[in-house]
Amino acid sequence: MVAPACLRSKRFVLRSIPPDSNSSTVVFHQEALSPVQTLRNGTANEASTLLLNGEHTMHVEFDRGTCTGIFNCVHEWEKFIEDRDAGKATLVGSDETESKLYVRDVPEDEEFDGEMAARVCPVDAITIYSDEGEQLVP
Repeated sequence: MVAPACLRSKRFVLRSIPPDSNSSTVVFHQEALSPVQTLRNGTANEASTLLLNGEHTMHVEFDRGTCTGIFNCVHEWEKFIEDRDAGKATLVGSDETESKLYVRDVPEDEEFDGEMAARVCPVDAITIYSDEGEQLVP
């Protein structure tokens, strides 16, 4: 079981669960810039800690080779801009990890905009991944 989206998008700390507990009910307390406790298999014994060092790690991958230049994404998220000369969108602040594949983190306060940019892309050139690396969109 993967932690619910509301827990993946915020920083939470798991408290007061005995090591031998098999309870599937876990109480999370929100704390700023603290480790995230994710419940992987429904028991407290299997909760693991992901140290984020205060960094938000949701990220976007943009396949510029697949982009057809419809530019729907630029209306949804300001990190995409039009490159009319190339006939493709550009992802501002990204790094090219492979040929024509660009990656960047999505700031926590821009997650919705990033997800919407991916949803409106007619050729699925934009992929959003959660903090844990799970593909969210498309």
